[in-house]
Amino acid sequence: MRYIEKGPADAGLLKEPVPRSGLKAKRAWGRFKKKPAKKATLTNCLKEQFFLCGYSEVELNKEEFGYHIEHIKPKKQNPTLTFEHTNLIVSAIDDVNTRKILKEHVFGGHAKHGWDNEEALIHPLKVECSDFFVFEESTGLISPNPELPRREQAKARLTIYKLNLNSPALVPKRKNMLNAIRLVVDELLETGRFDDLESFAKRNLLPDGNKLVAFHSANKQIFGKIADKVINDF
Repeated sequence: MRYIEKGPADAGLLKEPVPRSGLKAKRAWGRFKKKPAKKATLTNCLKEQFFLCGYSEVELNKEEFGYHIEHIKPKKQNPTLTFEHTNLIVSAIDDVNTRKILKEHVFGGHAKHGWDNEEALIHPLKVECSDFFVFEESTGLISPNPELPRREQAKARLTIYKLNLNSPALVPKRKNMLNAIRLVVDELLETGRFDDLESFAKRNLLPDGNKLVAFHSANKQIFGKIADKVINDF
């Protein structure tokens, strides 16, 4: 999970009246979906996220999973934040039923079912979110960072569970990506081709236009200190 820096909201989003109840928020959001401001807001969020799912970092496209605008703090419990740009991200999966995705495979916003716990949920609008997780290259699993205090590890573990970040739909993809990158990294290190290694890191960690390679945080872990250098120099 990588931090998402939010930019300015679309003008149409700012014009929306603030709902004062969960029911009014649901109805207002339903109407908003049909307005041009919804598409503009979606576009803004996609660019802010470099076309990666805010929770899982899988690539956002219309072919495999689709995607939807996600409220970090659910509108039912937090109606006044329904049209607050800093509460909106894009999460993978547009429609679970249409895609015929098995329940145990559903991940991201559709997996948390309106769960609302600002203290416990680690989400990509928290600057330190990436510090809570590590990735196992051999399995593709995401786990709590063992260097964190037990209380913080518990938050990470709960977040992984609630968002189903070890979904069978995600883990093989993450594993294949990590293994492919590891093979190249090890070869470049063994042959002392450090300039090529830095170039390889740039291709995997820096934006290509307005997109990043999937599972950016996991890839960053493989490159270690080189990742910090490449990203800081960008």
